[in-house]
Amino acid sequence: MYKDGIPADLLARSATTENASQREASTTPNVARECHSEMETALAQTRESYVRLAADFENYKKRIARELEDRSDRKCDALVRALLGALDNFERALGKESPGAGGSFYEGVLMIHNQLVQTLKEFGFAPREDLKTPFNPEFHEAVAVKSDPSQAPGTVLQVWERGWMKNGKLFRPSKVLVNQWEESVSSCAQTIS
Repeated sequence: MYKDGIPADLLARSATTENASQREASTTPNVARECHSEMETALAQTRESYVRLAADFENYKKRIARELEDRSDRKCDALVRALLGALDNFERALGKESPGAGGSFYEGVLMIHNQLVQTLKEFGFAPREDLKTPFNPEFHEAVAVKSDPSQAPGTVLQVWERGWMKNGKLFRPSKVLVNQWEESVSSCAQTIS
C-alpha cells in the first residue's frame, strides 16, 4: 500500500515520529521550566546558606578576638597585681627612710618606684591618694581603727596599701587605718539605747 508513491508503513512510522517529536517539543519547555525553577530554588538556598555561614564566621572572629582580649587583660591584671606587691614594699622602704638620710641609695629606690608608677600609668593604672580623706567603703578596706580627736571621725589616718584604679574603675582597694573617736562610739551607743 502506497500513498503518493510512499509505502504506507513508512508513512505510519514517519507520522509516529512526527507526533513523538511534537510531544517532545511540547514537553521540553515544561521540563526546562521545571529544571530551571529547581535550579533557582537550589541557588537561593545555597546563597542563603552562604550568607548565614559568612555571618557565623564574622561572629566567630569577633568572639575569638574578644576572648583573646579578655585573656590578655586577665594576664596583664595578674602581672600588675604581682607588681603592686613589690611596689608596696618600695613604698614601705621609702617611708622608713628620710629623703636626706640614705643619699644616693634612697634616690635610686625612689627612681625605681617612680618609674614603676609611671609605667603603670601608661597602661591605664592610677594610684589613689586616700590619706586624710573620708572613709569610703567602695574604695577603702578598713584594716584597723584608731582614735585621733584632731581628725574628723571616719577620716583615713594611714594608708597601709595604696589603692589603684584601672581605666577609671577600682582595681584594688586601699587598705587603711580609719579614725574613730571613743566619744563618737559612746554617743552612738547612747543614741541606740
